[in-house]
Amino acid sequence: MHRTGIWESRTGIALCAVSVVLCFLGARGVFGEEGLSDDDASEKAVVIVNAGYKGEITKGDIKNLYMGVTRRLPDGSIAEVYDTDSPQVRKLFCESVLGVSESYLKRYWVKMIVTGSAMPPPKLAPEEAVRTVASQAGSLAVVPMALAAGSADVRIVLRLD
Repeated sequence: MHRTGIWESRTGIALCAVSVVLCFLGARGVFGEEGLSDDDASEKAVVIVNAGYKGEITKGDIKNLYMGVTRRLPDGSIAEVYDTDSPQVRKLFCESVLGVSESYLKRYWVKMIVTGSAMPPPKLAPEEAVRTVASQAGSLAVVPMALAAGSADVRIVLRLD
């Protein structure tokens, strides 16, 4: 009787691929912190864009960019999108802009990665996100409102309450 190794069976390959994806997501911080209190979720947040971008960006455009549906801004230029590593801001963003729970978003990105359709936006600390958006044309990020208000190099395109 011939035994096949794990790499020789479709099931084995699929299990290895899922394991790699889950390890990758955990290492990149896609699986954010859970169990936020109501006080934590009340922090105001904004979506910012580089101040050089003068076009309009709708809530629908932002959702499509963050869900990997498109990689272009409404004017056709390439967008660089950054997620936040702030659990409070991320929870508010998921619910009010994307219209999904964090757990749904996690499952969505696992599916997108496994199928090779898209990769999730990289996560940055809020301060780093403001600096990155300020210095990089065509970039967007979701950050706490207090950080964005003090920068002349970024423009607020959506307020989240």
